[in-house]
Amino acid sequence: METMEAKGGRVSTKVCEGKEAGPGSDARVKLPRLNRVLLGVAFLLGVAGCSVSPLRHLEGIPASVHRLAPGQENRTRASDDVEEAAADGWFVGVALSGGGSRSAVFSGEVLTRLHELGVMQRVDFVSGISAGSLAGAYYCLSHDPEEAGPDDLPWRRDVVEDLMRRGVWLDYFSRYVFNPINLIRYYGTGLNRSYQMRRVLDLKFFHNKTLAELNPKRPRLLVTATTLETGAVFTFTDRELARRGIQSGVLQVSDAVQASSSFPGLFHPYVLPDFTQNTHRPTDTRFAHLVDGGVYDNLGVVPLLKVYQQHRDRFPRGGVIIVADASLPAELKERLALHADTRKATDYVIDFGSMRKSIEIMFEVDRLGLMRALQEDSWHLGLKVIHLHYTTGLLSGDRDLHDELPNILDLDQPVPTNVDFGDKRHLVAPTSLGISPEHARATRDAARRVIDFNLDGLHRIRTGP
Repeated sequence: METMEAKGGRVSTKVCEGKEAGPGSDARVKLPRLNRVLLGVAFLLGVAGCSVSPLRHLEGIPASVHRLAPGQENRTRASDDVEEAAADGWFVGVALSGGGSRSAVFSGEVLTRLHELGVMQRVDFVSGISAGSLAGAYYCLSHDPEEAGPDDLPWRRDVVEDLMRRGVWLDYFSRYVFNPINLIRYYGTGLNRSYQMRRVLDLKFFHNKTLAELNPKRPRLLVTATTLETGAVFTFTDRELARRGIQSGVLQVSDAVQASSSFPGLFHPYVLPDFTQNTHRPTDTRFAHLVDGGVYDNLGVVPLLKVYQQHRDRFPRGGVIIVADASLPAELKERLALHADTRKATDYVIDFGSMRKSIEIMFEVDRLGLMRALQEDSWHLGLKVIHLHYTTGLLSGDRDLHDELPNILDLDQPVPTNVDFGDKRHLVAPTSLGISPEHARATRDAARRVIDFNLDGLHRIRTGP
């Protein structure tokens, strides 16, 4: 242990034996002192980080998650209630698929065009998965320009086009990953990558809007994630949240969207507690770990089918599901055949390239399986399916669909491989968290074309069964 005393205007450093340290001992004395100072600063920053953390003490639960009080009910537009939908005896749902920024742009344009056509005014439920939930949630929160107040989110074509093509990586890294305070909180508290991205979503899209603020003039919103514990879907509805003793009204829209978009490996699971279990012993509370909804259903059709089938008797006129499908056929991976070694720098530690491509193929097989089941079962369920496929819109142009796209939806082939993108290959938007202006324009054009090919069926929705 060192001591310090003043002598003639100078400071003398002594060691524990009481002897004054000589010149040769300065480094030995100062280095431990510097280490202690640095450790003290790190400790103070860590304490400060914990004190300002937005996470609760229950293993890192977002501050917007609150316990449902006894006798309290959840009443928001994030609901599977069919009372309003069944008034005309006809079910209409829109499913928005996953697919990164490509899906956000595609879904945003589909919703914009359907709104302009008067179709969305007849829609009962909007179901969003992963990036599709971003566009769906924004639509269900937004207000038409003539009705929008100063704090409302406007639904206007130029606004939607700008929002849906916004990248999020720069904000994510600059504001959170490279922020030293947040790094300390990341390693010292329950803060994880999903909670960090949730704050970016609020900053750029939702502005801390809650499920209670969903527009009552819009369809009801169904945002779905996948539960790691059971492999089942978890849809952010009043009913499902109440089963866990969670208030839906104060839950932020960004919570649901990020949970649905937490792609495994890229983001950590989004964690929700079950307040109905062991309420007097918080340390024993059970949790649901939620990841990307596309792991179970990359089209967003399952929540709509569940609502329709559970209340089939309430819809004697049947119904229609519009599927905005932003998926890509696996043929795009054919370029791998041109190289013997496809590893990138990061693949020498873990082969992320092969992992990502394998997950995409699994998503594609799952998507085609869902489409097969939906098309095969729709006739006896009284459902009509309108499939708005990104690839169809991208390739079709003005030529006949059947000649242009042989077997693109051949359900006997789990992964179509004979799709020729030809001179449009450069227009195919990647599955990522950002999109170029050229890819955004091509994606919006694809959405408009595929809607134009289905105008007859869409007009019938507007006019009613």
